[in-house]
Amino acid sequence: MPPTSSWRRRLLRAAGVLALAVVLLSMTVTIAVWWMLQRPTLVQVHPEHAETFRIADVQVVDVDSGTASGPKHVDVQDGVIIGIWPADHPPAAPATVIDGAGRWLVPGLIDAHCHVMADATPPWIERLPDPQLSFERLLYSGVTRVFDPGSAVPIIFDLREELNSGRRLGPSLHAAGPVFTAVGGHPVPMVRLMAPPIVRDLGIAAMIRQIDSVQTARTEVAELAPARPDFIKMAIDHLPLDAPLLSADLAEAIVQAADAHDLQTVAHIGTTHDAFVAADAGAVAWIHGIYKEEVSVDNAEKLAGYGIPMIPTMVVFRAYGEMARGDYPATPLETEVMAAEDLAARGDPEGSKDPPDNLREYIAHIRAHRQTALDNVARLHAAGVTILAGSDAQSGVISGPALHRELALMHRTGMSPAEVLRSATLHNARFLSGQADPPYGEVAVGKRADLVLLRADPLEDPAALSEIDEVFTAGRRLLRTPWPQE
Repeated sequence: MPPTSSWRRRLLRAAGVLALAVVLLSMTVTIAVWWMLQRPTLVQVHPEHAETFRIADVQVVDVDSGTASGPKHVDVQDGVIIGIWPADHPPAAPATVIDGAGRWLVPGLIDAHCHVMADATPPWIERLPDPQLSFERLLYSGVTRVFDPGSAVPIIFDLREELNSGRRLGPSLHAAGPVFTAVGGHPVPMVRLMAPPIVRDLGIAAMIRQIDSVQTARTEVAELAPARPDFIKMAIDHLPLDAPLLSADLAEAIVQAADAHDLQTVAHIGTTHDAFVAADAGAVAWIHGIYKEEVSVDNAEKLAGYGIPMIPTMVVFRAYGEMARGDYPATPLETEVMAAEDLAARGDPEGSKDPPDNLREYIAHIRAHRQTALDNVARLHAAGVTILAGSDAQSGVISGPALHRELALMHRTGMSPAEVLRSATLHNARFLSGQADPPYGEVAVGKRADLVLLRADPLEDPAALSEIDEVFTAGRRLLRTPWPQE
């Protein structure tokens, strides 16, 4: 009996994934050797790291209440906070003491949308990714946990296991794997445009699931389920503006297929219509928010009624609206994690290739709606939608520093410094863990010791979150070394 179209598709995908794995393995080895010889190491375990230590006389920030108190001593043992003591009544001190006087201690930051396998150089510079460099940039920037909502499988799940087991130095990783979308829908056009030709079709096979029926949705989710993705991600957005859009019935089919395997679904959206389709289908979060049009007060209140959070990723649209125009200056943190020539390339109007007409139209559209996207976040937040911090770090959007750009934009929408900090810590921790009292995301006894020691008060200005003195991940003290700038 000849193979069915479903089996043909599976065989082709298997062959494509195998070929991609071989190509990427070869590339990864080549990149790893080259970078070990050429690039600086941004982050490593501190030579004075100890399993038991104290951060003494520090101001401890309670992200839940939005207050700071101190000076206090914070004791850490085996990666967990074991005590927080008033400075005037300390117990016996651990052997290793880190001076926290005049500093503020916050939980490690969490980026709820970060593509760790993407290269941070602009799209017109074709360079293969170095995931380890992404991990170092994240840790350098105080980001100790990320959610990657769209990457090649099985590679992303292998990275998740290496990171979460502690065998590889980097942030804790949550991963969705491939993106579920309409046939030819986002991100298919973007991969065809931006991926090197040698891996373009293989990348689509490894990164995207194109859904044309309810049965296809069930089959594709069932095939992915044994890898236990942290979420299923579906895309409901015209990107570019003429790309096919996932229908409401197929969106519902994806959510129901995920539910059958005890998996939750998040949805990439672009308009108010997309947001309602995703919510009615049963998605548990909106990714990207409403960035193409103004959301009315009435619709903002209706969307708030669903009780699901939004990850607006304002920074990625601002980046693509401003890159190649010469007006995208690097932040101080960006200069510490990236080569000067790569930073300069982002603002070089002569460096970019002419995009296709449909993509040029899309870029012009988001450029025209940059302020609208910010106003929508303000309106939705005021209506009661929980806003989560995510950068959508990818080509041209630097893992780590991009989250700090996003936090600055959140502050511009009217969110208070405490609300901004909460969005990148406790709120993200609750979302990713599915727990009201998560094991990370706070500076509290019994919590995982993902910590950032700051030189300024983040409750006065979120910009203080980039004034980093020390970073700890699972209790490991890190040594941060900035990229040499000529």
